[in-house]
Amino acid sequence: MQAASFVQIASFTLRTDDGQLIEMICEGDVGITPGHMRDHMALAEPVSVPVKYEGNKVIAIRVDDAPTSAPPVPAQAAPAPPPRPIGPDTPANKP
Repeated sequence: MQAASFVQIASFTLRTDDGQLIEMICEGDVGITPGHMRDHMALAEPVSVPVKYEGNKVIAIRVDDAPTSAPPVPAQAAPAPPPRPIGPDTPANKP
């Protein structure tokens, strides 16, 4: 990845799911900072990149966090109410 500035990316190489490497250039703000892109690179986190083609150039229009396919979080049952005290003055024990 080549940064154009602290806030813009000039170019990067995208590795596809099947291992292909695609050189991409960026024109202007693509919605992600160089620091955020480095995080994706270091952690191998996927990105979503819509592109346009100009001759043999692949131009990234945007770079977004890719949706994850995390398993659904199971629903949790509501907590049980606290136990009622049982003793001689408890209404349930009075006739």
